[in-house]
Amino acid sequence: MYATPTSAASSPALITFAFLAARAEPAFFAAVVARAEPFFFPAVVAFLMSRKQELRDIYASAWREDVPEEDREWAAAYRDICTRYVNRRRRDAIAQCAYEGYLQSSGGILDGAPGRPWPNLSHYASEPWCAFADRVEEAPEGETEAATAEAAAREYWDTLCGKAPPWDSDPDQAHWLAAVRAADPVRETRRVAALLTAA
Repeated sequence: MYATPTSAASSPALITFAFLAARAEPAFFAAVVARAEPFFFPAVVAFLMSRKQELRDIYASAWREDVPEEDREWAAAYRDICTRYVNRRRRDAIAQCAYEGYLQSSGGILDGAPGRPWPNLSHYASEPWCAFADRVEEAPEGETEAATAEAAAREYWDTLCGKAPPWDSDPDQAHWLAAVRAADPVRETRRVAALLTAA
């Protein structure tokens, strides 16, 4: 257990405020510390800053090769949590690019209705786009853009538990293609380069 600074021990409200500030956004906490209002005792600031630094050092140690034997299970679990978090954020970002690429192509319309901003989508509405993005990323080498769009659109509809319209007669083909290009900027860069070379 860490000892509480004597100067702050007699002020529970101050301690509560200090810890809430420490858990807030770093920018907010830095601003509070920088202002150092008279009621915000320097001892409290020093206490919180030292504890935050200790936590940073502990978390950083999980990535070192010389983790002590007794900490290896914790370090592996922490690295796994971080990896899954990063992968999930990356997957969501690619799905958002695909979704917004589709809407830009369709004039903001999705399935006959105006599309909502990505942050306002429910899990039920966003997960099909994640499945779409997964299929774009897993496209076999040499697969055509149209084939990728067809397969990714099918994944979208399957995840949504809906029936995909026949690709050859799908009126949204151009929008699915736009979604693929938005989700795979490397492929799109190559496509544009090829068009410029041909011109």
